[in-house]
Amino acid sequence: MEKLSVGTYSLGGGFGAPAVPLLDQLKQARAMGYTGIEFLENDLRNNSVEDIKAWCAEADIEPVGVHCAPDSIPEIVPIMAAIGG
Repeated sequence: MEKLSVGTYSLGGGFGAPAVPLLDQLKQARAMGYTGIEFLENDLRNNSVEDIKAWCAEADIEPVGVHCAPDSIPEIVPIMAAIGG
């Protein structure tokens, strides 16, 4: 099966408060046929690792990447690793 991913930004995410809750974005992506998700750094900052892992499992979608500013890498990469991405 081909693996396709999409970013949460394309699903209503944003750099402030998302217009669409993260769990809903993950479910929407999976319903559209995507198997992977790229988070925004605020997705990782504004939600717990445990919640994101549970939501990915619930939506049956794999965390594959994160879009973040270069100066955020030291903070964001360990969070992404903890999620399994």
